[in-house]
Amino acid sequence: VTRAGGPGRAAAQADADAAARHFRLAELPGLVLDIAPRSSDAVRRLADAMGTRYVALPHADARRMSDAVLAATPSSR
Repeated sequence: VTRAGGPGRAAAQADADAAARHFRLAELPGLVLDIAPRSSDAVRRLADAMGTRYVALPHADARRMSDAVLAATPSSR
């Protein structure tokens, strides 16, 4: 689905790539959690384009996701 809500895999990928570039240029901290049963090269490439960390968590539950986020978050102490 495109950013405008329309169909089209190529247009949706172009929208995702553009958003990833903006994310990277803004130097935002981030984390991409891939919760699919099998890791995805497309999701890994998106994380790379964003300049952020990629973590594969197949069959993730709330606890595993929380642990991954906490591990990637700089300590506030």
